[in-house]
Amino acid sequence: MYGILPGARSEQETRAEATASPASSEVPEPKTLQEFEFAHIPKLPKMKVEQLAQITFIPRRENVICIG
Repeated sequence: MYGILPGARSEQETRAEATASPASSEVPEPKTLQEFEFAHIPKLPKMKVEQLAQITFIPRRENVICIG
């Protein structure tokens, strides 16, 4: 009865994209902290990152600001 607006996507197209295999996406696979190559970013302080990963700042109600 009603046509789809130009540029609009059908529900079937949207669902097909949502269930597409991760291998076909352009998003890189996530890495764990153990897999991260700190050598690629020499200015990134490994010890500070590992300390923040322990999230001890949360119970102390401290703020963390990450830039970059």
